[in-house]
Amino acid sequence: MGVTLPDETSVWKQFKQGDSGAYEAIYQCYYDQLYNYGRKFTADCCLVEDCIQQLFVNLWKNKNRLTTPPSVKNYLYKSFRTTLFKQLRQTNRSVHNQYEALPFTVSLSAETQRIQSEQQAELHAWLQKAIKDLSAHQREAIFLKFYDQLSYQEISEVMQIEMRSAYDLVHKGLARLRKRHTLEPLPLISWMLLLIAVLSV
Repeated sequence: MGVTLPDETSVWKQFKQGDSGAYEAIYQCYYDQLYNYGRKFTADCCLVEDCIQQLFVNLWKNKNRLTTPPSVKNYLYKSFRTTLFKQLRQTNRSVHNQYEALPFTVSLSAETQRIQSEQQAELHAWLQKAIKDLSAHQREAIFLKFYDQLSYQEISEVMQIEMRSAYDLVHKGLARLRKRHTLEPLPLISWMLLLIAVLSV
């Protein structure tokens, strides 16, 4: 699950002052999360890694001109998404603008697939299939909300949409999933835990 660097504002200020240790701490904390997020858009591991490296190289080069964002994590996600989309559009001429949805895919991890309960296995299989029927933007918003634990305001900033739109994407996506669900009813908290498991890779 997504985590946030403890006292990230203080660490960010140290990084801006040229502290390589603070810079490394930011990199170590968020690299895996950014990589996991990027892989939802493309299977090209090298491209995702290159975009993360490009992001952090630019951060270091421009550290003296950077402001201190309210959320370092949110700032990194937004910057990384912009960098990745730019690279993806250079190789995909059918995508013309920053607001057009790129594919956003999720799949079950090997660990999640080792379900002992037949009922749980059936539910996971159903959810994996059902979530593919959501729009790319709905899948991305749900991922950011429940896996990376971003607020609706942060999701709107990362995806460059209105906050109301971020809220609608998440809730309409969940409503669609629950409406299609024909198995035994689940409480909301079970849905949240199940979604986290499915979105983990």
